[in-house]
Amino acid sequence: WPWLYDVEMVDIMNGHAAANPYMFYTFDGGQTWQESSVVGNTANVEIAMASQYEGWTAQRNLGHRFTTSAGKHWNRFMPYDEHQGLFFFGVETLDVNQDGGLDMGWLVGCSWNRPEERCYPNTGVVFFAQGNEDPGYAQPLPPDTPPLYTITMLDSRRGWIGGEEGVLLYTDTGGATWRRVDVATSALITDIAFYKTKIGFATTYAGEILRFRGPGRNLSGFTQSTTIQVDGETWDWHYGGALYLDVANAGAVQGDEPYPQPEQLSANFYARWTGEMLYLMAEIADDVVGAEDGVWFALDGLNDEIWGNEGDLLLHLRADGEFDAGSPEANAAIAHAVRTNETGWVLELGIPVAWLGRNAFVQGDQMGLNIQVDDVDSTDGGHTLLLEDRQLLGNPAIWGEIQLVGNTFLLQNGVREYQGATDTYLSIWNEDGWTPHGDDESLIVRYTSGRAFNNTLIRFEMPAWLHQDATVTDARLGLHVVMGVADPNFKIAAYRLLKPWNPETAVWYRSDTDIPWGKPGAMQPGVDFDPQPLDVVTVPENPRNLWLEWDISDAVTYWGEHPDENYGILLMGGEARRDITVYSSDYNGDIMLRPKLQVDFILNPRPTPTPTPTPQPEKLYMPLIRR
Repeated sequence: WPWLYDVEMVDIMNGHAAANPYMFYTFDGGQTWQESSVVGNTANVEIAMASQYEGWTAQRNLGHRFTTSAGKHWNRFMPYDEHQGLFFFGVETLDVNQDGGLDMGWLVGCSWNRPEERCYPNTGVVFFAQGNEDPGYAQPLPPDTPPLYTITMLDSRRGWIGGEEGVLLYTDTGGATWRRVDVATSALITDIAFYKTKIGFATTYAGEILRFRGPGRNLSGFTQSTTIQVDGETWDWHYGGALYLDVANAGAVQGDEPYPQPEQLSANFYARWTGEMLYLMAEIADDVVGAEDGVWFALDGLNDEIWGNEGDLLLHLRADGEFDAGSPEANAAIAHAVRTNETGWVLELGIPVAWLGRNAFVQGDQMGLNIQVDDVDSTDGGHTLLLEDRQLLGNPAIWGEIQLVGNTFLLQNGVREYQGATDTYLSIWNEDGWTPHGDDESLIVRYTSGRAFNNTLIRFEMPAWLHQDATVTDARLGLHVVMGVADPNFKIAAYRLLKPWNPETAVWYRSDTDIPWGKPGAMQPGVDFDPQPLDVVTVPENPRNLWLEWDISDAVTYWGEHPDENYGILLMGGEARRDITVYSSDYNGDIMLRPKLQVDFILNPRPTPTPTPTPQPEKLYMPLIRR
């Protein structure tokens, strides 16, 4: 029998086994195995099936094998120019759009020392491709990355790679950037697996099993223009930035079924800050408020993910007002208040900066966060909701974060897990006008001979709370120019689009399949776009490696008032001739060069409660009757 390296079951009946140099498949749950037809005689060391029909193997050589026949036949793809001198040991594939095809594939390995049959030191490599016979390209890695052996992608953005010297890499950008994660081993990491998207395990050549975690949820800490009084009243908290918790999205739920409905137990959490104070507020929906109901906050003040260090606080505030911060000094220093209302109860905390291990809070600070909500109802035994993990504190625990973001936020694909930007360009330049460009890594605006030949469309999904809870004061669209040729006075105008479009199918003549533009190129004023320009930018002559910026505040404000009409922005050249090429939201290099939208805002205040007039004693005048 040949050596067997890997087995992967696609479902309970269909699976594949990798060998040297053979492949086998089963259609009956492994009761019988059939030999596949395989091109080439190199070993198949790992399998990754994107679907029942398509997948790859890493073949311990400078390429991969792929199947489109559910494993009955495996072809070999070895692009010598791109992969010269490389050996691949790990593979991952994804069917992103769930159509049965392979959309993304990754290979990890090293530069191979053939005479000594080993990897050269510090030559880790990861190749990414978007098809079975796409040669792909090497994704950027940290300097001196050791050889890599295994890769697991949770989805098209998030994934992990393991290799020699205990190297563990993480991406949340589909591999556009990989960053190193510290782990307690120097041994070769041989495999990685997840049982939840946030909890993973890795095995090492030293016989170790490592447990590690993915990122938790974030509570955005905003500033506001008015002072907060810690008194249990919420009217002095401006709207915006709620982190919602209930049974459906909790990291864990403790207690017996049936679980409470949102009106019986749920909570919205808020954070505000000044240089000296962190304020926390929770609005807890609770159908029966008991004295022992309470909320625990575990705060990792320095965000070092090591509990018990300087700046770590465990706070417990009950509905009856009982408070414990771990010491009499902390109890006295940390302001706290509770108040019941018609839907449940409210708590507030004011935490001085020194108790979180810092001298002053500044924008960009981050603190680890976990929350536990206890509902001690005698009728059903009570329930507990945990924001992250299965316990409030663990070793290691999954931590969320409080992020002090101020009153500015940035929308850019791959930054803080945002993936809401879509774009394309429409072209009649050297093509017939029917080619979509929604997957291109660049966008083009071209104007020459008195007409537009390339127009760019871009749209950002806006956070719902912005429209509901804030007023936009400034919004700027930024595009990074790769290259361009511009005559003096070449201008590009930004317009608010009036028509929906599909980035995958939009072309010069159509906004979507079988839906024409009012005028080809999305150029019909009043139909395709609002003819009033939002901003007009003069392009420097022959621009290269610089940012251009448009003020689109009016459009973002309009979308706040009409959220269903956010169709994005049209960029169209005019006056002088020439063109620019900019990076798109699909750019797989430095994610910080993708299109970005920076929005400044102020939070809207809540209504001030109307004072209830104090009743005045009524005077009753009686006639005086004399006898």
